[in-house]
Amino acid sequence: MRFTHRSATLAVLLVASTPLVAALGKGDEQESPVLTPAQTMASYKLPPGYKLQLVAAEPLVQDPVAVDFDADGRMWVVEMRGFMPNLAGTGELRPVGRIVVLEDTNDDGRMDKSTVFLDSLILPRSVKVLTNGVLVAAPPNLWLVKDTNGAYAYRADRL
Repeated sequence: MRFTHRSATLAVLLVASTPLVAALGKGDEQESPVLTPAQTMASYKLPPGYKLQLVAAEPLVQDPVAVDFDADGRMWVVEMRGFMPNLAGTGELRPVGRIVVLEDTNDDGRMDKSTVFLDSLILPRSVKVLTNGVLVAAPPNLWLVKDTNGAYAYRADRL
């Protein structure tokens, strides 16, 4: 699956904004209901010539905060699954964050396969796919992560 720059940007915005919409909806459900992906897409106002396409949603991806695309159109997603589990932030430092690789295996424009590349992260913030590995930031750490043995497709085995 190939994206143009505009469609990739809008896909990223949609994926990244869904948790925000959900977080804003917590509390008074009458005023701010949690929206489905279809409702979220319908709420966007786009300029002429732009198109919005849903490429990934829960349960395929959870709590996304950053994405990057590789040369093959795979979507590398930072899942910050431990962020503010409650108002007190209890358990926020548990190592439940991860990097997942989403793929469109049937070329229909929607991601349908999710593979965990790296897990047990504490509040990961960003990912950047490089030719010699994947750069992952989970402050105060910055790692260049590699799958050197190919034993498990897209599974990190070396920091």
